[in-house]
Amino acid sequence: KSEYKILKINPKSIIIRTNFYCLGNKERQSFSDIILNSVKSKKEISLFKDVHYTPIYGKYLLKYLFGLIKKKKFGIYNICSNEIITKYKFGQKICDIFHLNKKFIKVSYLKNRNDIVKRPFNMALDNTKLKKTLNIKIPSINRQIQVMKKDFIRLKK
Repeated sequence: KSEYKILKINPKSIIIRTNFYCLGNKERQSFSDIILNSVKSKKEISLFKDVHYTPIYGKYLLKYLFGLIKKKKFGIYNICSNEIITKYKFGQKICDIFHLNKKFIKVSYLKNRNDIVKRPFNMALDNTKLKKTLNIKIPSINRQIQVMKKDFIRLKK
């Protein structure tokens, strides 16, 4: 409801729905940082196998957002990957691409967690409107994580 109220007040707004990951900083780690740091430290991390989403690497989020701004587009856009993946599978992909041991990634289920804020099991978004508007092909999650790894290596030098 709030998105439509915003558009009613300012029809030239861009509202972005997304679930992104990136290289965070020491004060605020991203989801991918938490996975990487846990596994590198040989600490177990539990990731939900029953939560599905369409994550996108922050570099692509910014690229597509600036593309919408450049084309003077308004309205609601989902900026996300094409693939629906679980948080657990996402963690495994990060380990595969960064050549880390997946044994530290443990299965967890949101349905069994009563101690955290209620969240949806399906957070997947549809990016059809974005792809048509910008005439783009969004890279696979594997490719996006590979780009993140290259950025990670470059920034650590």
